[in-house]
Amino acid sequence: LRLAVLRSWLAKEAAIKCRHRTLAQELVHWWFDHAEGVLRHQRDGTVQQPSEGSLGPWRWACVSDGDERVGTAPLTWPFHDG
Repeated sequence: LRLAVLRSWLAKEAAIKCRHRTLAQELVHWWFDHAEGVLRHQRDGTVQQPSEGSLGPWRWACVSDGDERVGTAPLTWPFHDG
C-alpha cells in the first residue's frame, strides 16, 4: 500500500509541476489509475502517462506537456566515498 501511495504522489506531483501549478491548486483534481498506469485530471479531462523509475532507494516520476510519451533516460551518477 505504501508503494502505491508513493507512486500516485510522485506522478501527481510531476504532472502538477509540468503544468506550472501549485499542489494546493491541483492536487485534488488528479486521480492516478493504478490499473492503467495513467493520471486523469478530473476537471479538464487531461490524461497523462508518467514515466517512472528508481535509482537505489530513490523513486522518480516525470510527465511531458506534449502529446509525446516521456521516454526513459539512463541515469548515472558518479558516487564518491568521502
